Amino acid sequence: MQIRERLTEVPIESLVSSVATKGGMGGGTVAAMYGWLTSSAAAVLIGILVTVAGFIVNFIYQRRRDNREEREQMVREQREAELHQARLQQIRLNCEVRDGKSSEVA
Repeated sequence: MQIRERLTEVPIESLVSSVATKGGMGGGTVAAMYGWLTSSAAAVLIGILVTVAGFIVNFIYQRRRDNREEREQMVREQREAELHQARLQQIRLNCEVRDGKSSEVA
């Protein structure tokens, strides 16, 4: 149950990026080292290809995450600006009401 809860908490992009980084670079390095030690050109080539694929997948998902965070930041800043304007408007209205009441009393 805890694993399922943890998977729903982590965005899929982060999960794929993490797996691609660890699996691609780690697996590719192991395969390349094995190929080098056994003098197997095919294993070295496979190791290099897996490592490069890991870098590419990692780059793609990191880019998506950056774009998503940038959009979220823009929405957050826009919302803060709207709230600021609403507060200023409320302050102006309160000042006008007070001025109006003070002039009626005087």
